[in-house]
Amino acid sequence: MDFFKRYGAIGGSQPQSPAETIQRMADRADTSTLLEDKRAAVLGLKGLSREYKKDVGEVALDTLLKVLKEDSEDHNLLKAILETLNNLCSRDSPGGEKLEEGAAKADPVADKFSQAILHDSDDVISTFLGLLGDADFYVRYYTVQLLSALHTCAGEELQQRVLVSPTGVGRLVDLLSDQRDIIRNE
Repeated sequence: MDFFKRYGAIGGSQPQSPAETIQRMADRADTSTLLEDKRAAVLGLKGLSREYKKDVGEVALDTLLKVLKEDSEDHNLLKAILETLNNLCSRDSPGGEKLEEGAAKADPVADKFSQAILHDSDDVISTFLGLLGDADFYVRYYTVQLLSALHTCAGEELQQRVLVSPTGVGRLVDLLSDQRDIIRNE
């Protein structure tokens, strides 16, 4: 046991700062080849995104969007990415509770990340609209929530991107005929 402590394998290392942890998880999500490793890194970023919203967004936003586009077959990974993006783009009150549209003052951090998503060169909005057709409840639900958060921060720009997309309006209208009330009402 003393051997492990001496060489840092057990309890011998200094605790990491949140910035180091976020950077390490973003790198792991970006470079991992195993889906489980990516999922674990994204889940770690999701947990940190509530408390360290600005840091996670600045370091990991591009990685999250890249992983979303590349690994869209795994529903658990998609849910974690969408929840993390939702945390980054939603306007929160000081207590952490989501505020209704129009009730919140401008949140510069949420606005910054919403603008970054809307101005993504690979047109991630089309990816989000494609996810609205997914059969998994949570993927659809979190996608609707994210689009709602983006609309709160930058409504006109999102509207233009949806109208330009060939299936954009159709996907949104299809939500109205969803059997689940929570998705229809969201």
